[in-house]
Amino acid sequence: AYATYAKGFKPGGFNTNEVATFANQSYNPESVKAYEVGLKTEWLDNRLVINVDGYYNDYTDQQIGVQLSTPGAGGQIVTSAGIVNAGAVSIYGLEADVSYRVSDPLS
Repeated sequence: AYATYAKGFKPGGFNTNEVATFANQSYNPESVKAYEVGLKTEWLDNRLVINVDGYYNDYTDQQIGVQLSTPGAGGQIVTSAGIVNAGAVSIYGLEADVSYRVSDPLS
């Protein structure tokens, strides 16, 4: 059995693709707290392996890539890539794997 906890951080910044001014182009730092618990087991003289785990990631100000559309010269719409904050994001997951070895050379 195992359990893990980790914290992550990504700094904020400014979108700079074809930008003449930094006004309204900034994005906040992203942080995440990640939790995971799991179990690794072996059965039937190590012929059957069953592993399971569950995880939860708790993001604050998650950064995502987007296409930004801004008015350009002559009323044209200029599209460029950028980063924005998605806000609070929670990710839950469950993983499992099973392996059975029928005989020594065959699994």
